[in-house]
Amino acid sequence: MTHKDIYTKFMIEYDKANVTSSYPSLTEYEVATLLDKAYLALIAQKLTGNNQRRVPFEGDNKAIADIEPLITHADPGLFNNNHTPAINITQFRLPTDCLYFLQAFLNYNVDAETEEELPYDTMTTRLLPMELTTHKIAEKFMCSPYNMPWVKNPVCYIEDGVVYSVYDPINKPVVEEEATAHLTYIRKPISFVDSLTEQEDNNGGDEDPNNPDPVNPDPVDPVNTGVFKLNVSQLNSTDKIQ
Repeated sequence: MTHKDIYTKFMIEYDKANVTSSYPSLTEYEVATLLDKAYLALIAQKLTGNNQRRVPFEGDNKAIADIEPLITHADPGLFNNNHTPAINITQFRLPTDCLYFLQAFLNYNVDAETEEELPYDTMTTRLLPMELTTHKIAEKFMCSPYNMPWVKNPVCYIEDGVVYSVYDPINKPVVEEEATAHLTYIRKPISFVDSLTEQEDNNGGDEDPNNPDPVNPDPVDPVNTGVFKLNVSQLNSTDKIQ
């Protein structure tokens, strides 16, 4: 189902509900804005559990099936700078299309050449899950002149689009040379407004009466295959979709 299909179905339902003057006429851009707002609200409801089932994401098979097309992963590179508050912190940037952080791992990529740097461990690969936490809790795992913590699994916090991962200081040589990150997240869906703007650009501002639909004017988002049942009552009431 494309954005245009959803827009058409919305207008059909909206016309049915438009029985009084309390329902104003809407431009295409206003409809696209409402659809985007409702779209993001439905994703948030399925993720947080603020829904009729009162079950958060991954606690409900229906929510998993609905969100699954938006789940993706990335392997961002690690970097360090002089602004980190402790020596046992590494960083990676969130992808620009990241909507919600789900899970991240710190992959030490230990091989035969670097095994000797980890005398307590002979594993050839160490993939450790990061636990997303608050700045205050993460401070307890940071090295300082008075604190040399043991960090079983890395903890992380997010700041300005960057994930700060606090790891065990004994692994610093490996993290600096070999480690990578593996991130799982929910990506942003294709915007209805962007789709409308792209369609207008393809049309050159005017629609060809002989060919009203330009070639591929409407991007097909995998999540738009009917998994989200857009309710016209939600789209008409802004207090329900904020």
